[in-house]
Amino acid sequence: MSGEINEKLIIKHWEDFGFHKSLRPFFGGEGELDKHKIKLLKYSLGHPHYKSGVWMLSVTVRNRTFPVILKVMHKGRAGNEIEINMYRKTNKTLQGVIPDVYCTYSEGDYVWTLLEHVRSIDDQVEFHPKYFLKIVPALADLHSRTFNKWDNDLYKSWLPFYHSDALKRERKQLVGKTLQAMDEGMQHEKLKAVLKPYYHMMQKILKKGPVYFPEVIKAGQCITHNDLQIRNTGCNDLKKSRWNVKFLDWESAKYYPCWFDMVSLIGVLFGYRQDFRKIEKKFTRQSVLYYAHEMEKHGVKFKKDPMDLYKMAYLQRALEYDVYFHISKFFSRNEITLLPVFLEKIKYWGKELRLY
Repeated sequence: MSGEINEKLIIKHWEDFGFHKSLRPFFGGEGELDKHKIKLLKYSLGHPHYKSGVWMLSVTVRNRTFPVILKVMHKGRAGNEIEINMYRKTNKTLQGVIPDVYCTYSEGDYVWTLLEHVRSIDDQVEFHPKYFLKIVPALADLHSRTFNKWDNDLYKSWLPFYHSDALKRERKQLVGKTLQAMDEGMQHEKLKAVLKPYYHMMQKILKKGPVYFPEVIKAGQCITHNDLQIRNTGCNDLKKSRWNVKFLDWESAKYYPCWFDMVSLIGVLFGYRQDFRKIEKKFTRQSVLYYAHEMEKHGVKFKKDPMDLYKMAYLQRALEYDVYFHISKFFSRNEITLLPVFLEKIKYWGKELRLY
């Protein structure tokens, strides 16, 4: 199959690919597609991205009409292969914390996936850090499902693993690249103003890498989302006291230390939202302790203090990847927003945790 995927092609393949029948186990009947209500949400299937197209469809099953998501992904792209396999191979293990997967169909260069429509939290409320406490129980549920249960036969061919030889080499190489990037940054007036107060400290710390806090790795690994921005968390009923949160868009999934996801969820948002700075400490602590509590309910008890583990995970991620990425981001996009935040955290938490 070649050419642009459009409404006409979706209508043609609705029954050809068995999408109508795929809804029967979930809703007790076949799905009738409303041909006049096909809404394109995102399209990057063509040059130069060859990524995905996303549509919202309106379907009726036994007199009930509701939206579903059709996501068409281009094969061969690394992130797409991860997401495709997440839907195909882990949908039963992670049922309830990822959108229901009604059907996947491979055709030519593409995989067509019919998914439950889950509304992004970001589209429904103006976000406040208090909502972390609504998301954390689902994150603990997600992590506990595969916690320290690496399945080599199931995952090895497609899911990045923190202890793989390839990723160990990559982290080691990034130490050198970060040192080099800092030297290059010191030659640029604007970037030098940010880097100079931390330059000698970072030189000393980076040479200890790439593993700065083995405690974070020993605390446990699992399938992590690895891009937990609020737009990638969804819930269809925010009026309930306990949100039924599901995590969306799985192209960055990895088998990584579980605490990295807490950093991704909490630390990155506070980095961008400096207007929340006065309440950052309070809500970070509440969320971290609640996560440890929820994990314990699932049988996972952390031996080290949860706040220490969070801080260690934050610094480990910043030093092994984020500092380099955000220096590079300055050179490619002239963006410098998060770099000072990471460097300041490395300074204060690094000293507290005896990193330097």
